[in-house]
Amino acid sequence: MKKFLKISLILASALFSLEFTQNPTMVKTGSSEWKIDFTLDSYTDVEVSIVNKSSKTCVRHLAAGVLGASAPAPLVRSSLAQTLTWDGLDDYRNPVPSPDSMTVRVRAGMGVRLDKSVGGDPYLWGGMTDPIAPYFFGMTKGSNGTVYLCFQPTQIASNVVRQYSAKGEYIKTVFPIPGGQNGANYTGWGLNFLSSTDYTPKTKDYYGPLMSNSPIGTLGCRPDFLPAPNEGQLGVFDESQNKIWVMNEDGTCDASTAAASKTFMLSPAVRGGFGYGIAGPRFFAWPRDRSYFLMAGICNTFGADTGFFRDGRIFKVDAATQTATIFYDLGSAQTGNSLRQTYIHGIAIDDAGYVFASDRLNNRILIINKDGALVKSIPALPAPDDIEYNSTDGAIYATGRTAAAGVLLYKVNNWRTDTVLSIKKNVVMGGSATSYLSAGWYDRTYLTTVNTDEGVIVWLAYRAGGITLYKENGGTFIEYKNFRSLTQKGNPTIKRLAVDPKTEHTYVVNSGSQMHKVTDWNSPTFVPCSTKAISGAKSALVAYEMAIDAKNSLFYIRQKGNSGGFEGDVNRFTLAQYPSPAPFAKLGTVVAIDSYCVRGTMSV
Repeated sequence: MKKFLKISLILASALFSLEFTQNPTMVKTGSSEWKIDFTLDSYTDVEVSIVNKSSKTCVRHLAAGVLGASAPAPLVRSSLAQTLTWDGLDDYRNPVPSPDSMTVRVRAGMGVRLDKSVGGDPYLWGGMTDPIAPYFFGMTKGSNGTVYLCFQPTQIASNVVRQYSAKGEYIKTVFPIPGGQNGANYTGWGLNFLSSTDYTPKTKDYYGPLMSNSPIGTLGCRPDFLPAPNEGQLGVFDESQNKIWVMNEDGTCDASTAAASKTFMLSPAVRGGFGYGIAGPRFFAWPRDRSYFLMAGICNTFGADTGFFRDGRIFKVDAATQTATIFYDLGSAQTGNSLRQTYIHGIAIDDAGYVFASDRLNNRILIINKDGALVKSIPALPAPDDIEYNSTDGAIYATGRTAAAGVLLYKVNNWRTDTVLSIKKNVVMGGSATSYLSAGWYDRTYLTTVNTDEGVIVWLAYRAGGITLYKENGGTFIEYKNFRSLTQKGNPTIKRLAVDPKTEHTYVVNSGSQMHKVTDWNSPTFVPCSTKAISGAKSALVAYEMAIDAKNSLFYIRQKGNSGGFEGDVNRFTLAQYPSPAPFAKLGTVVAIDSYCVRGTMSV
């Protein structure tokens, strides 16, 4: 029996045609052996497989590699003519039924070219179903009035910086480095150059795809935004290196930009380093000339909260000397704060040097002059959190946050004359469902205001609530835009990915741990995976990790266990339209549990 398959191919990188000087043939030479021959006119990469014609599935991967002096076995080195042997077995070394009906597939001249980007919904910010919901790490305004958001989309991944218009339209992702960029413009992030044009990001951690040596691409770092030396740049705090990294607002960071990075604080020293010795949600503010920055929302980590960095203080750090001094003190020593919430949170500065601060201990907004003296206070009950001064309308905007009250928006129209809040709007109702609002530093709110042709728009972000924009109307705040209502349904942020080699169907897990399936990459649609009960009711299939056993058409999925998301069970499901449980005991399979599942179990 003789079979052949001629394939006309184009090299994606060089765009020139390849030719088979001898078409691929597949000839039976024994009772269970087939010889495969083909010859190409130039050295290139090849992949040779045995394929079931009727089902269009690959049953055996015979060889793959680049022809030439270093071609891997069983390919013949330094030869354009290739001869391979197939023994009639599949990839699992089991006899293939009806082997005479199989054919050979030879792919040559393959390359990689970006076709399209899918997933990564710019308005989707995860949810509380993740063992660790996405962290917000910063929100700041750019020089052109746009808004930058920094967040960690999932538990083990690089942080992401996205840019939006003042009205909330997604503009672009500035980090990780977008595709198709000139590597010379990004050398400051740390790159491995594979050629003069091709590069990969460096990483200093092994936990996951952590891209770059900067704090944005590092696990366990809180990259708050800080003042950069020049207009059009962003500063990013690296607590592990006591450093302010500098990047351009478009995400570029060449060698000269990286060289502008500077020390965060030299004096006084912090026991164990700032990232280890200082607790709290951290708030920063700086004047237009960037000659200093203010720091609040911090307290000592070790023992009783005493000493220089004790709670209830605002600190001023000189940009030239990197020396911190006490700018303002509530005046009474506080004990260690186990919740690490601290008593002074948000801070803002106006053009005259007046400072506005959120005093959570006394439920008030503080107005402090440039010399650090308290001028007045305005009651803000309950617990003011972040704060913003808008230089256009001269108003103070703030958030309030407690588990009992939820999240509130405050406004003071004229701080010089007003003695009470002008607007107090509850935007998230409190109760048991919002207990996380008092859980720790990571549930702080982020607030900024931007001026548009429609007036002032207030941006509010927090970890579990996502991002919502508000504007004033009739003496109150009304919702202007909610990112959750803008999410591109079925187009999730991709956290995990696995491909069924038989069907080439792709399964992904989003940042909320919902599994989706994609069957057609020409027109990709993310279809949520569900289990289906006998009654017909469907339940979303949730996974934190997954693997596919293509041979037996099974999923192995790590799911949330009795002790929480980090100690989940490893369960097995059928690989079907509606996956159904396939318990280990019934199928008699022995599976080793990954050490990541500290006290994990398997369903029986």
